[in-house]
Amino acid sequence: MSACLLFTFLYLQKTIQFTGTGSSVQKSGSSPELDTTPDAGLTAATELQTIVDAFAEPYGDRVAVAVIDLKTGATATKNAGTSFVSASIYKLFVANTVYHEIDEGRLSLTRVISTSAGSKSIDACLDVMITVSDNACGEALGTLVGWDTIDELSRSLGLTGSVLNNYVRGNMVKDNATTARDVALLLDMLYRGRLLSKESTEQFIQYLKDDEINQFLPSGLPDGTVIAHKIGYLYGYVHDAGIIYGPNRDVVVVLFTGEWNTPTVESPRVFAQLSSALWDWMN
Repeated sequence: MSACLLFTFLYLQKTIQFTGTGSSVQKSGSSPELDTTPDAGLTAATELQTIVDAFAEPYGDRVAVAVIDLKTGATATKNAGTSFVSASIYKLFVANTVYHEIDEGRLSLTRVISTSAGSKSIDACLDVMITVSDNACGEALGTLVGWDTIDELSRSLGLTGSVLNNYVRGNMVKDNATTARDVALLLDMLYRGRLLSKESTEQFIQYLKDDEINQFLPSGLPDGTVIAHKIGYLYGYVHDAGIIYGPNRDVVVVLFTGEWNTPTVESPRVFAQLSSALWDWMN
């Protein structure tokens, strides 16, 4: 079985698992259902894998890619199970855990917490943690819910390649890691409303749409394209992960890269190359 078909098969298994068990995962019911027509999924998987392979070939193990066509569930990957320094991608897992705790009634958006940059409400911290990648709020929210709790929730969702409990105050050490696969599946479940309540899902996605750091994946998309995404940048590693919204279909794309000698000079064109190719395919 080819890599892309195997990943598609595993993805569909996970979809069944989260819709057909007694899991505590809440469903918003606000996102489109999968088109499970076999021919559509296989065609999309083949086409996407061709794009990903052509993109990744010059970079070898310096990149990891995971793409999911949200219309068919088709996937394409390269090094998607390889562990990378999480950089600020960890904030996706923090946000998911905070919203989960809010949905369970253990936290509220209006609660005020202390950060190294002053006091803020949880809602205000979620906003800046995602939209401008604020580190003070990332640290404060992660500490609030507990780094072990974040990892436990991730494992319960089948995201077994992510370890964030090595956080050291003021420094995201290299042992904190995740995979393109885990992040792609997290975004897929978020999109389909299988992680959180409808209200939390919508707010989380809106903050991702409001991300103000747009020189990576968004730079390869036409002006006005909607993308809900989060970047990461640390130790010469640059990542971007998000959902591209198109007129015909939406796509999850996760690209991890590094290490770069001059990250913000070398890497933006690489992200633009992939997002541009995917946009052409989507349309």
